[in-house]
Amino acid sequence: MSEQNSMPVYCTLLEADLRERVAELESTIGRKIVEVRELDDGYALRFPAEAGIVEELGRLIDFERICCAFLNFSLRVKAAGGPIWLELTGSDEAKNFLRPTVERWTLKSAPKAI
Repeated sequence: MSEQNSMPVYCTLLEADLRERVAELESTIGRKIVEVRELDDGYALRFPAEAGIVEELGRLIDFERICCAFLNFSLRVKAAGGPIWLELTGSDEAKNFLRPTVERWTLKSAPKAI
């Protein structure tokens, strides 16, 4: 069994803090998502190539990697002002953990494919 699959899937934030964090993400990062792609092991979120977005996503990764240590983060920035992709991946359980939040972000910012 790989280390990724054996890692427990839970957020270390208290319930109230988690709800607040999800609401904060929905009103900031969540509104900037322009496309969602489902991956075998998670989700890829595309963002516009706008000023400050890479820094904002970096702060997101820095925070989330501590409270959700079971997730893998990959940030890809294409040349010449191309798209910016954030991949959130992990075990099947991690993907299931992410699904409700990603679906809410998708519904709030339609049209987006999932």
